[in-house]
Amino acid sequence: MKDLTPADGRFGNSGDHLGVDGVAEGIESLAALHGSLWGSGRLDQQRWLPRWMDTPVDTEQVVRIYNYIALNLEDPAYQAVLPPWAYETPEQLNHLLDELSAYEQQQLGPLCLVHGDAHQGNSFLRADGKRLWLDFQLVRKGTPWRDVSYFLLGALTVEERRAHDTELIKLYREKLVSTGAQGVPDQDAAWAQFRRWPAYGMQCWLGNVDRWGQQTGAEMVKRFYAAGDDYDTAKLLTAGKPPRRTVILGEGASALPPDLQQLRDSRTPSGPDRTQ
Repeated sequence: MKDLTPADGRFGNSGDHLGVDGVAEGIESLAALHGSLWGSGRLDQQRWLPRWMDTPVDTEQVVRIYNYIALNLEDPAYQAVLPPWAYETPEQLNHLLDELSAYEQQQLGPLCLVHGDAHQGNSFLRADGKRLWLDFQLVRKGTPWRDVSYFLLGALTVEERRAHDTELIKLYREKLVSTGAQGVPDQDAAWAQFRRWPAYGMQCWLGNVDRWGQQTGAEMVKRFYAAGDDYDTAKLLTAGKPPRRTVILGEGASALPPDLQQLRDSRTPSGPDRTQ
């Protein structure tokens, strides 16, 4: 960080509009990161490096951050973009995350180094257009699709993503193969995995608070929920599957800091008007 602060370039923000070409360049940078240790035995030698979606930090997010989710559910900006089920059955978010976690853990590989939080706000764009990734506190080993989906779905508008998602996945695969990666899933297999991963951003961004710095929460939620709807993510993950467990949302959740609790207390509890 000390080196980057005076460097020629700028730190990213999740609200930056890159356009399709800019997102393509970011996808290439992720392919370079993933290809660097693709299928490498060095990953298993690092005992400190956990498997993706196999730690409480990954799998318990809905339970832990539910007070933040509830805070945003009361915000009209979120109510304007969320589907009815987010209010009627919010526990569905935990069901989705449980099934996504189980799905990821079933993948045999090849595995790679996963950034874990690959949105624009955790990157630095050099003047030459090269994107560097920062903040590896969620670094894991796993399949690459969480990083790819988190960046791609968050950085494109809904309209851009609908028009260019398949070609960007194709580009990612090509760049990954060009690093020497072996056993890269074909386009159909990659797409099948990619379609499941909006579920992660759906719950994660719904628990994000704008004052933490990104200030794009409702827009990001709109993008991930639209992708989940377009890709039938919920059906892919949960169709015919009862919840793996019963959770009481809010029980055991992290408490809001005083300023946010005061904000919530000042609101009249309400949900969006679904009668029209």
